[in-house]
Formats: sequence, C-alpha cells, structure tokens
Amino acid sequence: MLWYFVRSFFRRTWTLDDYPVVINAQRDRAAAPDERGTWRPPYAARIEGMFLVGMGLTADAARADLRTRFEQFQNEKPLPRPGTWQPIEFAASDRIEAFGALRDDFVARVLQMEWAFISDESTLDDFPEPEELNRRIMLLYGVDADRLPDRRIVTLLDAIQRR
Repeated sequence: MLWYFVRSFFRRTWTLDDYPVVINAQRDRAAAPDERGTWRPPYAARIEGMFLVGMGLTADAARADLRTRFEQFQNEKPLPRPGTWQPIEFAASDRIEAFGALRDDFVARVLQMEWAFISDESTLDDFPEPEELNRRIMLLYGVDADRLPDRRIVTLLDAIQRR
C-alpha cells in the first residue's frame, strides 16, 4: 500500500490501476445459490483499504465487476488517495430510529434477535430466511411484506404503524 500511496503523488487523476487490488478465489463457494438463495460467485476482487468489491465466475470477471463499481463510486464521491484506508460509512438510520418501540418489538419478535443494526436501507433479505420472516410478519402484524413497494424494513414498519 505504501508503494501505491507514494506513486499517487505523481499522478493527477487516479484509475483503478492506481489502487492495490486483491483477488481471492473463494474455494468454499460454488457458483450456485447458498442456503438463503443468495448467489455468490467464487471470485472476489477488492481494493485494499476501500470497501469496494467485485464478484465474478473468474478472476477476470471479478476484476471487471470491480472496475464497474469503481467507476460508479468515482461518479458519486471523490476518490480517496491510493494506498490509504477509507473509513466505513454507515447508511442513515434517522427514519428507522423514529419507530422506537415498534422497531425494538420487530427486532425481538420477527428477527428474533436481542438487537440488530438496522439502517434506513436495510431489507428483509439482509437477514436469514426472509420467507420465514414474511410469515412471522403476517402472523404478528397482519401485513403482507410481499405486497409492499420494496423490501426495506423502514417501509414495512411504516405499513405496520399505519395498520
């Protein structure tokens, strides 16, 4: 990372090639859906120090996916200097926090957890067995999560509160 950092002072604009990219073969993952139905390709490419990851069936495909994600990131935010660590940015949670007791009840009774970090962007699919969660939501709150415009938990809590 030190080499990429020093080298960055001699370039005005940075491309993906100016960042340390690590490609991992995830041998324990087949190119098929896991038990949750989530498809995870066997190769992952990431930029060391940043939280950008590309996935693919081959190492080249993972790097190509990373390049696409890098270009999207570059269009949204200023690039951090190569060879530095970028801090983690958490999604906003203002809307979800406004539900207070309902959110806590949802976490305990539906997710069946003592606590969970839920942001305004969190979805039911972020948790294990989303179909079982749908069933619990219908039984406990009488709301069909599949009929909502999106799978975000904040949308679901809003529907529960309106009901």
